[in-house]
Amino acid sequence: MPQETHTAAPTSTLAPSRTPAPTSTSVPTNKPKPTPTASPIPPTATPNYADGYETDVSAPSPIAVGETQTRNFYPLGDIDFVNVMVKSGRSYQVSTSELALGVDTFLEVDLNGDHWENDDYQAPGSGDFSSAICFSSPVNETALITVTNLAQLYSAARIYKLDIVEVPGLVLEQTTLDFGQVVSDSTNPASQDITVNGGSSLAWTAAADSAWIALNKIEGNVPSVLTVTVDIADLQPGAYEGEVEVFWGTLCSQKVTVTLQVDPSQGSGANPSFHARPIQVSHRKPALLPPNVPVNFTILVEVKVDQP
Repeated sequence: MPQETHTAAPTSTLAPSRTPAPTSTSVPTNKPKPTPTASPIPPTATPNYADGYETDVSAPSPIAVGETQTRNFYPLGDIDFVNVMVKSGRSYQVSTSELALGVDTFLEVDLNGDHWENDDYQAPGSGDFSSAICFSSPVNETALITVTNLAQLYSAARIYKLDIVEVPGLVLEQTTLDFGQVVSDSTNPASQDITVNGGSSLAWTAAADSAWIALNKIEGNVPSVLTVTVDIADLQPGAYEGEVEVFWGTLCSQKVTVTLQVDPSQGSGANPSFHARPIQVSHRKPALLPPNVPVNFTILVEVKVDQP
């Protein structure tokens, strides 16, 4: 018997899907670009070439004992004012050093009504225009230091160094020696002494600035006595003034002024302002002479130089 054959039913075919239409893309419009704004340029700062202590124009700047400051003379007309605290019974040395070209310091110190000043501590011809002052303080107080440039040149390059240190104290009991009046060709006046006191065994040296002043020694240690004599042998009549300077420490010194008056000798005739000359005088003595008869007198005046 023949078998029945089954035919498969046809499968359904999917209809193709629609492709979506492309969307339109908007074309960007050309917009003007913003113009960049320039940032403001800050003004260039004016350079300050003054040293770091220039507030001393309105108030003195401080310095400590043992400190060294590097300063300059700028701006125009600059003068440096400095304060330092000092103690009673102690001595100090203020000095300038390492002066640049165009710097010639003049140094001053004021304390408790006392004033010290110095221009150059080196001898003329040394080429060194540095200054130095040594002083002793009788009180606990602030000392004022003033530094001026005598060269009157001002710029950042006009540099110098300022320092202050404590030093041993030396005291001269005499500040002047007056040898009074002496007659030319007579003997020398009596010698006089300078008493030198100070710190224990402090060494000192001494020198006179005039040939007519002589010292019995030129060095010693405190306490000691320095004897000063004057030689009038080659001195002409007139007034004389010289100095004895005593040195100690590094830059410290103190001066004693020496004065002398030499008068002309009696027979020298050196003073022509005195003369003996006749003087005519009219005198009437009615009881002895007839009226109106003049009488002549001669008066002689002798002038002598007083001996000391």
